[in-house]
Amino acid sequence: MKRASTIGKEWHEQAAAFAQYVTGKTPAEVAGIAVDAAKRPVSRDLLATVTVGIGDFQAALAKAAGQ
Repeated sequence: MKRASTIGKEWHEQAAAFAQYVTGKTPAEVAGIAVDAAKRPVSRDLLATVTVGIGDFQAALAKAAGQ
């Protein structure tokens, strides 16, 4: 993964960065994170640390919040 990543991060490093990014955000804010057709984030701030698809993360967080 690290070699395939445009930011040189392993999957678990990107998952941890996403978790840090959404900490303190409401479920609605997390659901509102803009993604492209592949469910990858489009925000430059988030793309600096996360290039994997985040759609499943968003869905899991929404489910955990009862939405």
